[in-house]
Amino acid sequence: GNSTSDIYSLGATFYFWLTGQSPFPGKDPKEIIKRVCTEPPPEITDLNPEVPRSIAAVCMKCLAKNQRERYVAARLLEQDLEKELTAAQRKLKAKGFMRKIFGGGSSASGEKPAT
Repeated sequence: GNSTSDIYSLGATFYFWLTGQSPFPGKDPKEIIKRVCTEPPPEITDLNPEVPRSIAAVCMKCLAKNQRERYVAARLLEQDLEKELTAAQRKLKAKGFMRKIFGGGSSASGEKPAT
């Protein structure tokens, strides 16, 4: 194996965490291998719309059929994930900030704000 095979395996694990299923579910190993070689996995955001598209794109890059399209090193994957997770955290904080200012739901404790 090489590092891009390891990246593919990481991507398959990551895909499972994000969707709750393997990229190519099934019971027949021959059929699964055929699909791995010929089909793209189902879109992550179709299976779990809560996953940000940028995070799904990082995962799908790990699962690219062509090894040259995958990350060549785990460090590059880590850098992209850190960047996207930081951006996603900023968006969540901004949404929470906007809710505090403009309303739109209960507080974190589940109590309605006093009026």
